[in-house]
Amino acid sequence: MVEIHITTTPGGLNAERARYALGELLRLGGVAAVWGSRLGYGELADVTISPSLESEPRLIELNRVGEPPGNLPWPRRLYALFDSADTPAGRPLYVDDGGRPRVTLAEGGVRCAVDPVATTWYLLGQIEELTRPERRDAHGRLSRALSRTPSVFFDGPRLEDWGSFIAAALAVGGVVARVGRHPDGAAWSVALTHDIDSLGERSLGRALRLIGAGALRFSGERLRAGRRMLGLLRRPDRHHRLEHCIDADAPDAGGYYVHPGRRGPHDPAYRLSRNRKVLEKLLATGQEVGHHYGYLTAGNPELLRGEAEELRRLTGLDCFGGRAHYLRLRCPADLAALEAADLEYDASLGFADAPGWRLSTGGPYRPWNHAAERPLGLFELPLPVMDGALFRPWGDATVEVEAAWRSLLPHLEAARDSGACLSLLWHQRVFGPAHPGWGEVYARALAWARENGARTVAPRELVDLARSAEGLTVHGERLIHKGDRPLSVIFSTAPDRHLPLEPGRYLEAPRA
Repeated sequence: MVEIHITTTPGGLNAERARYALGELLRLGGVAAVWGSRLGYGELADVTISPSLESEPRLIELNRVGEPPGNLPWPRRLYALFDSADTPAGRPLYVDDGGRPRVTLAEGGVRCAVDPVATTWYLLGQIEELTRPERRDAHGRLSRALSRTPSVFFDGPRLEDWGSFIAAALAVGGVVARVGRHPDGAAWSVALTHDIDSLGERSLGRALRLIGAGALRFSGERLRAGRRMLGLLRRPDRHHRLEHCIDADAPDAGGYYVHPGRRGPHDPAYRLSRNRKVLEKLLATGQEVGHHYGYLTAGNPELLRGEAEELRRLTGLDCFGGRAHYLRLRCPADLAALEAADLEYDASLGFADAPGWRLSTGGPYRPWNHAAERPLGLFELPLPVMDGALFRPWGDATVEVEAAWRSLLPHLEAARDSGACLSLLWHQRVFGPAHPGWGEVYARALAWARENGARTVAPRELVDLARSAEGLTVHGERLIHKGDRPLSVIFSTAPDRHLPLEPGRYLEAPRA
């Protein structure tokens, strides 16, 4: 649907990886079809991107100069990890911090000497995690503190900005059809997600096990934890907060990830088979139910398939997404095991030590299978903000609500400004007295998002929308919808007009 021409260069990406990166950039920019413009990577076209020969990433910042042409918006600022040695001729559209033109408008079209394709491959291919395992923490997760990727890429969805740039550049000489990436034609969205790590704060059996293990191993920490739990037996359980969590999302529904497996190291203590009322409550209130795979599960295909089958048996659901407990997904290898277990999507890729856009996108996108050299069949919905990472500076102390809100607000603003999805993770147990202030910050985030035009939704809505958009095809001047849910389409010739497109129907492309 978008005519792409790729010329590989020594040291550059191969054609398959370049096409994958370009395809995901187009997806994140909402580009569904283009008439009259060609996109070239290393090959002269209406929009030409010069491949980089660099192998080490570095920060490149571009600032827009004046007002570029066309009807679609151009990002004010762009960031890249790689650029080429070219100095393109023509009127400057973007210059780097040294004032050099890096994107220009010439008679032949738009010329870009910065390489967003290599940048996208480095981020979505998770090259840093693949090649630098020492930058993972004790649980095998990429650490924001240890990462050497320039931190500006973790501050917002930079890939969505590049997707918007490519859409605007293609629209200069042609007609671009963009599909709405958010439900109901919204400009951006917030995915509401909740991990159920605990269904009870107190347990006599657990207290006795802690005390026994402390005595056998001479562990003062376990003895103290066991005594604390014995003391909790005399109080109301502060982790029974499921209804409060559901109420916090109302009138919208959220996604709840439950652990269906056996207990292992660090895993949730409950047995889902003995807590069917929790599932009944979630399903009866229209919440999304997903798989919270165990601490050791994601890297073990046999364990993963067993847990997934148990969840299907308990819920009657055929398809669902999931998230790793402790966000312990050793990437990119573990993602292929999730695909093999028939999960529809994963929502684990975030930082545990601080908020941040770990892949510089809100997704959904399709990850790359390095072993098979192809995109995976499942989607990834990254996780920029988790409650534990956001509130980590306060430890066990009471959260300073205003300070926490100031840390969260820039991520909401970044999602709004880039038209991205921002996933939030607030654990079910934190909406109450055990975690004062956490629920207040969450309520403020949802109120701000809704007031600023976001749709707040369960994550599967976004994944289903992305999958349906893959069903768009072009036949001549027609954009045909072969997906399974309604879409919203905008043509660059009338960018303020949203056109509904039902499954099985088509739209005629207007002339430039």
